[in-house]
Amino acid sequence: MRRALILSTLLTVALAACGDDSTASTATSGPVDVAITVSAGVVTVSVGGVAATDHVSVARDAEVHLTVTSDVADEVHLHGYDLSVDLEEGIAGSIDFTADVAGIFEIELEASTLHLIDLEVS
Repeated sequence: MRRALILSTLLTVALAACGDDSTASTATSGPVDVAITVSAGVVTVSVGGVAATDHVSVARDAEVHLTVTSDVADEVHLHGYDLSVDLEEGIAGSIDFTADVAGIFEIELEASTLHLIDLEVS
């Protein structure tokens, strides 16, 4: 019985050491790269080069590099943080910021009111 207790304790410690600490890796691995492309009204999103949905989550205090390319001229607006960048047709625009306010924030093309993503900071 004692041997089983010791093995159980060792297994628990080993599993805890292997746990996912995504907050630490996000904070120390450089900016979170969010790329958004708009073509004929279709929005494509990737995070770190991997396809993503229109709901992107980042850790609070993460550095975020947002890049948007659109086939129409418009303004990208990050609500809540009140950051924006003007886009020229086919030319990428970017916003760099520290995600230091928790919540869910819409990013949209302002003039066309096209919803790009919801950015969740937690």
